[in-house]
Amino acid sequence: MKKRYSIICASYLVLIKDNKVLLLRRYNTGYQDGNYSVPAGHVDEGESVADAMVREAKEEVGLLNKNMKKTIYLIRHGESEGNISEKGNMDHSPLSDNGRKQAEFLAKRCAGLSVKAVITSSLERSMETGRIVASSLGLATESSDLLAERRKPSAVFGQVIESPDQQKIWRSVWDNFHIPGFRHSDEENFEDLKIRAQKALEYLALRPEETILAVTHGIFLKVIAALVVIGPELDGRECRRFMSTMEIGNTGLSVFKYDSEERFGRFWILSTWNDQAHLGE
Repeated sequence: MKKRYSIICASYLVLIKDNKVLLLRRYNTGYQDGNYSVPAGHVDEGESVADAMVREAKEEVGLLNKNMKKTIYLIRHGESEGNISEKGNMDHSPLSDNGRKQAEFLAKRCAGLSVKAVITSSLERSMETGRIVASSLGLATESSDLLAERRKPSAVFGQVIESPDQQKIWRSVWDNFHIPGFRHSDEENFEDLKIRAQKALEYLALRPEETILAVTHGIFLKVIAALVVIGPELDGRECRRFMSTMEIGNTGLSVFKYDSEERFGRFWILSTWNDQAHLGE
């Protein structure tokens, strides 16, 4: 049987302060001894890159001995013009008037949350929601493409959602979502979304702030939740079940907690889902 090629994954930590980079001199390791390197190490089986970095920082340089704990408020953007249009498949859609009101209610809700950073996707409905919240908190916003909505098939953009051609495309995408490697055309499939969700969680875990508000999108937020609840073994069938049963409304607030000290095989916990109390719902 032909042996498959495998890649050894490693994590590297670059710490910069006052224009200086922390380097270690390798000693008694049997590999490149005497040379300098940033803290680094192999990623163990079942371990994320971020978790490997935290472990290596503790083991190699004694950093992060104090537990790194974070609270991440993941928000679905306010109602957009695309949400209420018969041509709903529009990536760059601004908030509707109602969506702006929802974001204002959310901003009042966030006043007591001690948020230290507001991060959005690069799509207008997410950025507009984030700006309204950040402005009320006296913060600026940042954006990351890791938080973007699922990339849809190009053929659906600007088309009427309920048209037979549209329904045929979406039925194909949905019915085959669990099949490894399946792609109707140029959309993100399950594997793409899972990898991006892992990267998004790693990005948030590595941020220096302890309390972060991130504005993202409905489908992608469901994928993140499925990954946190099920873990690295999440497959397409389980993810599809989450996507079909976990409702998330506009400006729905979900709370994810991260602890660098593993608890019962988990670093991430989903503690609240789709809280819309600020809308009176």
